[in-house]
Amino acid sequence: MSKHDVDQVLLSLYRGGDIFETIFTYNTPFSPSHWLNIGWNNAKEMLTETSEGGVGVEESERPVKEKVYFKHVNLYDIPRGIVPQQVYDMAEAMKEENEKEWRHVIMGEVGDPATMVFPLLKPIRVGDIDTNEFGNGPECWRWYVGMDYGYRPDPTVGVVVGYNRVKKILFITDETRGIGWSEDGIYMNVKDMLSRGGGLFPGAVTISTLINSEIDNRIIDGLRSKGLNIYPVKKVSGSRDVSYQFLTGGYGDVKEIWIDSERCPGCWAEFVGAEFLRRDIGGKEIIIQEWPTVNDHGIDATRYATVDLWSGRAVTGSKRSLL
Repeated sequence: MSKHDVDQVLLSLYRGGDIFETIFTYNTPFSPSHWLNIGWNNAKEMLTETSEGGVGVEESERPVKEKVYFKHVNLYDIPRGIVPQQVYDMAEAMKEENEKEWRHVIMGEVGDPATMVFPLLKPIRVGDIDTNEFGNGPECWRWYVGMDYGYRPDPTVGVVVGYNRVKKILFITDETRGIGWSEDGIYMNVKDMLSRGGGLFPGAVTISTLINSEIDNRIIDGLRSKGLNIYPVKKVSGSRDVSYQFLTGGYGDVKEIWIDSERCPGCWAEFVGAEFLRRDIGGKEIIIQEWPTVNDHGIDATRYATVDLWSGRAVTGSKRSLL
């Protein structure tokens, strides 16, 4: 569930006024970049900096503001007798077999960053960027649009991506996604996305902006006939790995990936949730570095969008190639 979804639920509850007391509980997400983990760390910093007094009160129990409290609890903080004994037995067995898993599942610690496919993520809202203070104007950015087609039950996804060539920041500022769209549905939703202009600088993206698309000639021909400037990227062996190396910072061309998690909740969920598999091989836990193959339509759209930035590493003489 995205931060937007949670905020919508909380706003609905708060409309009832002070007659309700809201308790928000969750299991610690694995990724250090997940918005809940970032929010929890920010809350602890606020508690440390702003709390007055607090003698004899745990830091995690001090209020950030009136009627708001944070508390981190693990299995062993719960009084005995509430949770069945077999849960404690399972926890102790897990600690013996896989301490990393025990620390995350039982103790509520954030997962191992080594399993994150995209370690460079930051949730950055477009509206929070002061482009003057940021220090780089429109001339330092290049803008790209990508499309990946989903066939039920998978979503069709379009993304708008900015690349700051000075600071080497990739910024996903807008997305459109839906399931079961017709050709007309794809056209209308992509047109709406393009009309929003990219978000960071007015007019950075227009209805005539080039769209790099997954190959589906029937859909592409239909969208071009409606006026979209859309072309397929060619499939070339080996360039899938190159595109992921680019996005994960392997070539030094990307130092950070920013995603507006409110405007692009689907992309944020995909990127932050992408993990390398962990397998027990010969009694030793091994991280299998295989790129995602599920829940990756926004990731694929981003790879298509940015093909001009990385494809030269994969194929000489071809700027538009992708597997």
